Amino acid sequence: MENHVIEWGQLVVFYLFLAGMSAGTFVTSVFAAYADPERYKNIVRMGSFISPIPVSVGCAILLLDLGRPFHFYNLYRTVQWTSPMSIGSWLLAIFIVISSIRAYTFFPEQWKIVKLPFEARIRGATGLVGLPIALGVGIYTGILLGAIPARPFWNTPLLAELFLFSALSTGVATLLLICSLNPMRSPESTKSHEHKFLLSFDIVLITIEIFIIIPIILHSQLSALSIRESIFVILGGPYTVVFWVGTVLCGLLVPLAIELFEMSPNFMKKAQTHWNPVLGVTSSVLIIIGGFLLRYVVTYGGQLSGMIE
Repeated sequence: MENHVIEWGQLVVFYLFLAGMSAGTFVTSVFAAYADPERYKNIVRMGSFISPIPVSVGCAILLLDLGRPFHFYNLYRTVQWTSPMSIGSWLLAIFIVISSIRAYTFFPEQWKIVKLPFEARIRGATGLVGLPIALGVGIYTGILLGAIPARPFWNTPLLAELFLFSALSTGVATLLLICSLNPMRSPESTKSHEHKFLLSFDIVLITIEIFIIIPIILHSQLSALSIRESIFVILGGPYTVVFWVGTVLCGLLVPLAIELFEMSPNFMKKAQTHWNPVLGVTSSVLIIIGGFLLRYVVTYGGQLSGMIE
C-alpha cells in the first residue's frame, strides 16, 4: 500500500468521538423522558446535563486543529446545502444551543442565574426539536467522510449508519457508567429499572452495529478494485488488530455478552435487592473504548487508502 500523509490526526478522532457521545446521551435522555420521565428520571437528568459538554470540548479541539481557530466564524457566514461540512457546522452550533438550554432547565434552583418560565414546556420543546438535530450530529460525520470518493475506505453508504449507531451506543454506555456508579441515592428498584432500560437499548444498538459491519466487509469485496484494496487496512493491514480486537471483540461482542447476561431474569431479580455495578461499569467502559477505536481506525485507515489508476 502506498504511503499517504495523515492530515487528520488524533484531535479529529477525539472530535468525532465526543460529538457522537453527546448526540447519544441526548437521544437516550429524550427517549427515557418519552418512555417514563419519573421511572427514568436519573437518565433524563444526567443525559441532559452531559450532552452539551463533550460536543463543546470536541468543537474546541477541532478549532485548535484547524490552525486558525478564530476564523471559525467563516463557516457561519452562509449555508451551503451541498456541503456536508457546512451543514454539519450548523447542526453542531444548533445542537450545542438546544442541549445547553435543556440542561439548564434541570439545574437546581440555587444554581440558576435566570429563572426560565414554563420550564416543563421548554424541556419538552428542546427534546422534540433537539432529537432530529442530535441524530443529524451523530450521522453527519459519517456522511462527511463518505462524501470523499478519493478515500475508498470511507466511500461506503453504510459508514454514516455505523457512526450513528456507534454514537448512540457510546451515549448509552456513558449513562450506563454513571448509573452503575450512581452517586445519587436511589432505591435499588429504581436503579434496576434504569439499568434495564439502558441495557435493552444498548443491546439493540450493538446488534445493529454488528449487522452493519458485516455488509460493509461484504460490500467491499464486491466493489471496485480501489475499495477492495482499501479494506486491507483492517484485513491484514496495520489496523487489523485494533479493529477486530479493540472495536469488534472488546467494544461490541464482549459488552453484548455481558449485557445479555445482565438481562437474564435471575440476574435482574437479584439486582432489585442487591445492586452490583461491576458488570455495568465493565461493559460501558469497553463500549466507550470501542467507540473511540472505531473512529480511530476509520479516520486513520481511510487516509491510507487511495484510488487505484
